[in-house]
Amino acid sequence: MVNYYTLFQSNQLTKQNKVFLQSGRAAMGVKLPTGKFDMVNANSSSQLFTNGTGTLDFIVGAVYEARLQNTGINISANYKLNTVNSSGYQYGNKFQNSAQMYQKLFVGKDFSVAPNIGVQFERNRKDQNLGNEVDVSGGDLTTLNYGAELKFKKILVGANLQSPISQNIANHQIEANDRWMMHLSYAF
Repeated sequence: MVNYYTLFQSNQLTKQNKVFLQSGRAAMGVKLPTGKFDMVNANSSSQLFTNGTGTLDFIVGAVYEARLQNTGINISANYKLNTVNSSGYQYGNKFQNSAQMYQKLFVGKDFSVAPNIGVQFERNRKDQNLGNEVDVSGGDLTTLNYGAELKFKKILVGANLQSPISQNIANHQIEANDRWMMHLSYAF
């Protein structure tokens, strides 16, 4: 659960009569301990695929967006602080930042398509089990992201593909493949 707070927002007309928008938002939130943490194989890569962490974690972030007419950029950074669960296991804290460019294409007054392309970087610290560093954890991943968002009135649907271009996960013991991300939003 994350809430975004608008720090600034501006709407200007350029000398060429084009609309220039920019905004900055800060985010704060918590991740609730849902799912089930399984202590079996806590020092192996199986912890990367568990159904839950069993922890209450904290998230902070920031987003900057600038758009000239229908072409824009979005730059974001997030940090997730993970706590220790009741079994003494702590997932490594995670830093993530991304930059993407998009183009809004309007089809009528109620429908738009916004293809996008960007890059994302993630850094995960090593996990801790009972205070000891877990070897098969942590690392860096950089992905090339491309996708699109479809908007109809108050409904927004989006998907993107994240393809690794550089990685060192768990000291090269794990290799990330392409991954899909999808989202659905409704504006109240």
